[in-house]
Amino acid sequence: EVSVSPGCCAESGLGAITAPAIYNKIRARKALRLEADLAALPDTAPILVSCPSCKLGLQRILMPKQEEKRVLHTLEYLAGRAFGPRWTRLCKKILGGAPEENGLRRVSTDKLEPPAEKRQAARTP
Repeated sequence: EVSVSPGCCAESGLGAITAPAIYNKIRARKALRLEADLAALPDTAPILVSCPSCKLGLQRILMPKQEEKRVLHTLEYLAGRAFGPRWTRLCKKILGGAPEENGLRRVSTDKLEPPAEKRQAARTP
């Protein structure tokens, strides 16, 4: 189940630096909205975002509240679900062995096999 918490986090690239008075008001509005939205969710539910700036912005909003919520980019969440908690190690291992060409590394999708326990869990009804 996914819940949506509308409203801007107020990071906006350089917006928070160039116009802090405006963005502090936007951030305060989002903080109030987020507090209400999080109250209805389990403590273990992560907060998912699609923007790196929003990830930082929501982490900044949660810091003073001492919230233990994880703020993850959607791809971080999906990688964790597909490949387990050590997905970053798996990615580093695969990328470390991939040949570099013009500053890019090509990775064959056959190397993106989930760990055995994840494959087994996916097969279990």
